[in-house]
Amino acid sequence: MPEYDGAMLYKGYCASCHGPTGKGDGPVAPTLIGKMQDLRTIQTRNGGVFPREMIENTIDGLGMRSVHGTRDMPVWGWAFYNAEYRMGEEDPGKFAAARISSLVDFLENIQTVE
Repeated sequence: MPEYDGAMLYKGYCASCHGPTGKGDGPVAPTLIGKMQDLRTIQTRNGGVFPREMIENTIDGLGMRSVHGTRDMPVWGWAFYNAEYRMGEEDPGKFAAARISSLVDFLENIQTVE
């Protein structure tokens, strides 16, 4: 299974809304419902614990966040699954999960202590 670069995935799929550093200041952010949260403070907002499963579910589309409005918030699990399926992967779910895991690793690594 290929390894995915979480920083590159973030830049390609997330930075337009969440900003290049995760601050919530991406160019699309002003057009969204509500204010984008600072992704660098997820751990701080969760009592010092990085909620990996919750973040995975949010990216995958299993956990819907109201700030994104409707299901039109990119459900990356589905998008990743379909991309792998179209490339002929035998188990696209496994590859989609690997992409999501890499993104979550990246998010965990950008956490700041405030």
